[in-house]
Amino acid sequence: TGSLDTSYASVVQYWGVIFIFLGLTLYIKDETDFHNILWIGLLCASVHSLSVVFQIIPANWSLELKTTDTITHFRNRNIFSSYILFFPPIALFLRSYSSSRITKFIADLLFVLIMVIFWLAGSKGGEGAIIIELLIISAYFLYKNDRQGLKSLVVLVLASTILYHSAILFSK
Repeated sequence: TGSLDTSYASVVQYWGVIFIFLGLTLYIKDETDFHNILWIGLLCASVHSLSVVFQIIPANWSLELKTTDTITHFRNRNIFSSYILFFPPIALFLRSYSSSRITKFIADLLFVLIMVIFWLAGSKGGEGAIIIELLIISAYFLYKNDRQGLKSLVVLVLASTILYHSAILFSK
């Protein structure tokens, strides 16, 4: 039992996702259309996540939050983490199916950006979920004998970690 307003907003969001999924599955006929829609979704999620970062980080770059909830348009940091949890696998998927170096670089950059933003939210449950998600992706790469994909995943996670800790170091 929780706030009816909070529960209703989540129900509306999930129904929106269901309708978008049904619309995409019924009307997308070509694989390139599917990839284009994923790119648009990933870019929109990155821009949306950046707007959240500018709401989390005050002007003095102090990353220490005094409250348990972020002061963003997300009611709770766990809601933000569950929202952003979908996009690292999409970035990896688009990276693996990109043929040009530029699109691979953009997918890598968006993956790192989303991971750093994910950690900035500070949700402990979300951090646990992303660790499980990264382990599942790693297991998939091992299952498919995709050493290059596993190597790039490790490099991207390390780059995200270094960037996140550098932001914390420079904030002090």
